[in-house]
Amino acid sequence: MRLEQATAPDANALSADDERLAGDALAALTRLSRNSYWKARFGASIAFFPGVLAGIGLWAIAFAALRPFTSDDLAGLVGMIGYLGGVFGGGYLGLRAYGRRRRREIASASAHADIRSIRPLADMVRGNVWAGALWLLPTLHACVAAMQRILDAVTPADRDKLRDDGDLAGLRSILTSCANHYGWLQASIFPPAFVRTALRSLAVLQDRQGERLAERLTRTIGVGRKAAEVRRIAEEELPALREAAERAKERTELLRPAENPHRAEDTLLRPAEASPSGDVELLVRPAGGEDEQSSVG
Repeated sequence: MRLEQATAPDANALSADDERLAGDALAALTRLSRNSYWKARFGASIAFFPGVLAGIGLWAIAFAALRPFTSDDLAGLVGMIGYLGGVFGGGYLGLRAYGRRRRREIASASAHADIRSIRPLADMVRGNVWAGALWLLPTLHACVAAMQRILDAVTPADRDKLRDDGDLAGLRSILTSCANHYGWLQASIFPPAFVRTALRSLAVLQDRQGERLAERLTRTIGVGRKAAEVRRIAEEELPALREAAERAKERTELLRPAENPHRAEDTLLRPAEASPSGDVELLVRPAGGEDEQSSVG
C-alpha cells in the first residue's frame, strides 16, 4: 500500500514533465518552421556566399602571381579556374556546415516531441522542397527522421492530442506527393520505411483520409525497385486503414448531436393545438345521462 502511494505521485509528476517537454518541443519546432520557405532560399544563398568570396580571392591571387611571368590571357585563365574552384569548393563547405547546424537544431528541438509536432516538421519539409533547396538534404533528412521517430511511438491515446484536422495535413501532403511521383530523389528523402510508418500511424490514429491515401499509393507513379516497394507497402497497409476508417465513422456517428432539438418534456406538456369538437357540457356530463338525473330528482 505504501509503495502504491509512493509511486502514484511519481507517475503523475513524470507525466507532467513529459507534457511540459513535449510542449517546449512543439514551441521550438514551430519557431524553426516559421518562414521555412524564405529561410531555405536565403539561408542557402548566405551559406554559399563564402564560396564566392573565396573564388574572388583565389582569382585575384592567381592573376597577380602569374601576370609578371606570363601573358594576361593565361593569368586570367588560371585565375578563372581558381575562382570557379573557390566558388564551388567554398560553397559546398558552406552549405554542408549550414545543413549540419540545421540538423542539430532540429534533432535537439524534436528530442521530446509528440504527435503535435508533426505539423511544424512537415511545414519545414515542404518549405525546403518548394524553395528548391533540395541540396540541403541534411535538413530534410533531420525532419523526416524526427517525424518517423514520432510516428513510430504513436498510440491511440495520441488521437486526443490532435487539435484539428490540420495537424496531419502536412503528412498527408507528403504522402500524396510520393504517390504523384516517386523517383530517386523522393526515395532518398522519403524512404519506403517512412511511408510504411506514416500509413501505420494513420491507422492507429483512425484518420478518415488514410484509406484514400493508401489507395493512391497503390498506384504510385514511378519506376524502379523503390517505387514498387511503396506500392506493395500501400497494398499491405490498406486493410488496416479501411478498418480504421470504419471505426472512425462509427465513432463520429455515436458522438453526433441529436437530430431533433426539442426536449421531450416540452413535447409532452405542450397545450392542445385545437379546441375539442362538440359541446363541452356533453363531454363533462355524468356517465348516467339526463334520464338518471331526472329520476334522482
